[in-house]
Amino acid sequence: MRRRIALVLIVLTLLCACSSNTADQTSFASKETEISTDKITELGFIRKISSKMDDKTGWFWQFEYEELEVEPFEHIFLYRGLNLRYRYDDDYWTVSITRDVQPDGSLSFTKTLSKTGALFFGEGGEKQREDRKLINEILAPERKVEDLLAEDPEQYEFQELDKDLFFTLMHEALEGDPCPAGESMLYWEKPSWAMEVEPDYLDGYKFQIGFTMKMGCLNECYIDVLYNTGTEYNSYVQLSDLVQNKEADPNQEAAFALIQQIRNKVKAEGSFDADAEAYKNQTIAGIDFMRLYTFLMDIHNNTDERYGPFNEDPPWLEPEEISREEFIELGGNPDETHPFR
Repeated sequence: MRRRIALVLIVLTLLCACSSNTADQTSFASKETEISTDKITELGFIRKISSKMDDKTGWFWQFEYEELEVEPFEHIFLYRGLNLRYRYDDDYWTVSITRDVQPDGSLSFTKTLSKTGALFFGEGGEKQREDRKLINEILAPERKVEDLLAEDPEQYEFQELDKDLFFTLMHEALEGDPCPAGESMLYWEKPSWAMEVEPDYLDGYKFQIGFTMKMGCLNECYIDVLYNTGTEYNSYVQLSDLVQNKEADPNQEAAFALIQQIRNKVKAEGSFDADAEAYKNQTIAGIDFMRLYTFLMDIHNNTDERYGPFNEDPPWLEPEEISREEFIELGGNPDETHPFR
């Protein structure tokens, strides 16, 4: 139950978004194909999306603009950062807040810190929270596209976020063409992002795959191998780190090179089943690529339920009582009766 609640809380806290209503704010990926007017009309909205992946850090950044075909005209601006390579970081905690009514009618407020197996920008400390707050101000729902394009980056100071990247992606999205929509409905059923991992360590390792989607097509993915080192939730080392830190042996380097080839092919073709016959029967450095084939095919066929939630039990800290002011600062509304956020 805790994990389910945590996943709900992630959705509510990960997005640096402002909108004029509560319309769907999920984001999907696109192939380089034509989009027809009929398709836009059928969907009832268009999306313009620009994104960038940093393989070295694992961070994926995305700006999205959505137009809703309703009367009166409405729109959504969204900027987010999530990690497709790493699930945990000592500085990242998901914050959930609660509002309780006491027997005497007074209100009490608490916050709980947890680790949920996913990293989102804004959860890494005070500097990130300040940057997220500033982005929310820039992307206020009453603002228009021309207002954002006229912004002078020099008037803003970010604590940690890459300001140049933010404004670059914003301009690319707002000045670009609408994203084409995927022709097959198969990938439309997927979430806008996922961090999936094999449920158990077999032969001392398991595969992990992070990916994002937009408009029913694959946008970005990262494939890695986790080597088990103990019994804690984060007791593993990643093959990508061994290679990056020059600690991998030649066979491990060869295995990671093949993983990168598979990843690049999957991205280029926009399909998780790309080039499967070329690698599925290989075993390198004790890594059985038939398992990766099975994993990718399960994602492709939407039969990947067994790859989450994770078997490890990441920590939840004891709830801490907070003031009404801090509750509001963390995004809570004292007048709402929802049991958690």
